[in-house]
Amino acid sequence: MSPTVRIIRFARTDIADVHPSGGEIIARVYLNETAAPVGLVLHAAGFWAYRLVDGPSPVLDGRLTRQDLERQITLFHLGEVPCAPAANYTLEQPEFVAAI
Repeated sequence: MSPTVRIIRFARTDIADVHPSGGEIIARVYLNETAAPVGLVLHAAGFWAYRLVDGPSPVLDGRLTRQDLERQITLFHLGEVPCAPAANYTLEQPEFVAAI
């Protein structure tokens, strides 16, 4: 029996849209084969955030790069990052706060 495949997809938005919290929606996050997004990647004044679609409060907030936020989102949903770290990835702990 083969192991279960889990998919996380970051889909960039084509049209600029603003979240009620004031951040610009940069991408929508989809899990597995769902048609509806489970979360949103937001950017506002150098600040990156991830919010679940069904809740107004932030799940992850931080001031590092979008790549670091995407790694944290993957860890949040899948519990692991399924690929090797990028060559420029540092061992420092990302400055993200889980707000759940």
